[in-house]
Amino acid sequence: MPHQAILYSTDGAIANISFNRSERRNTIVSPMPEETAASVDTALLDSDIPDSLFITYILRQLI
Repeated sequence: MPHQAILYSTDGAIANISFNRSERRNTIVSPMPEETAASVDTALLDSDIPDSLFITYILRQLI
């Protein structure tokens, strides 16, 4: 199921979970917590991903 408020991708042994609500300054509101938890579960179940996880957010350009 595609996410609305986050981006999830993998690159080799790295899982990337990025907050993607720059228009709202990445305020954490529904469905972001649920989508983040689901993405963490996905990463933990992926045998190619080690036990480290980085969560980032996308900044909106101010210009």
